[in-house]
Amino acid sequence: MLRRQVYHGSTFMNINLKNTKLICSLEFQKPVRADTYPSFVIRSVLGYHLKRMHCVAHQTPCQDCVFRRTCAYVFLFESIIDKDTPVLDGRDRASHPFRIIGHSDHGRVISTLELGIQLFGPAVDYVPHVVFALREAGKDGLFRERVPFRLSVANINNEPILEKDRIIQSHIINETEPYPSGTDMETRTVQVLCRSPLRFKVNNRLTSEFTALDLVLTSQRHIDTMFYLYGDGTEFAYNKQKPNWEGEVKIIHRDLAWRDYPRFSRRQGSPMKLGGHVGTITISGNAPRWVWETLHLAGRIGTGKNTSFGFGDIRVTEE
Repeated sequence: MLRRQVYHGSTFMNINLKNTKLICSLEFQKPVRADTYPSFVIRSVLGYHLKRMHCVAHQTPCQDCVFRRTCAYVFLFESIIDKDTPVLDGRDRASHPFRIIGHSDHGRVISTLELGIQLFGPAVDYVPHVVFALREAGKDGLFRERVPFRLSVANINNEPILEKDRIIQSHIINETEPYPSGTDMETRTVQVLCRSPLRFKVNNRLTSEFTALDLVLTSQRHIDTMFYLYGDGTEFAYNKQKPNWEGEVKIIHRDLAWRDYPRFSRRQGSPMKLGGHVGTITISGNAPRWVWETLHLAGRIGTGKNTSFGFGDIRVTEE
């Protein structure tokens, strides 16, 4: 019999989030200037080649396609949901079941590019699709110069996943993340390093004056969304009310800078900028254990907005 667990407003039934990480290395045929944020380009070519490989109803919008429930491109990049989905009420598109883990080489001349792709929940079954789509992108090349690259893919133990034209299934490592838990009060100090831009809104506004609680809440929302949509469990009752607890957490040190990066939006057909905070903050205080677990989990699955663009990669360490 499953045991009900209640934490900070949302009710879970022993739910976990399965995930796998692909460690990708791109070796270019010649040095190339990264004229935009590399993760933007990777996301773009990955989506393009997934769609080219899988779409059989080219003139039909994805939301109307009879193949949408079995299409790798639709699941990963369109992520269509019902508008009454509790965690994203009123929206018809979900947070994507993947994120790109990469740090800026923007503006530099590079010969290789190292990045990670983390897939969540049912998306782990699409590892071969993602790998072969990225391999196809290597033939077309990246950045303005369209320089081709050779792709290597490994797991977190540095064992190869791609060998010539074959996926080594036994080297795909699936991990599981439990939902943050625990109500015991704990006094801790953690450092949060924003390794890629951290972007989220407070009261519907982007701001640099966010509090520790704001970061906890945005991380909690992202975690709730990912667990609800892609978690492996039997039941989840979502409560969107802000959690209440005794105690207090504060940012005691802040060293952040805002960075904007140019990108071209295919959907909008125009150039735009996307940015967020990079740098470090230190959070200290007394709070329930789930608060600290939420921050640490955010460090393992990402947080904030635009994680599929390579944003929101943070590292959380105890001091």
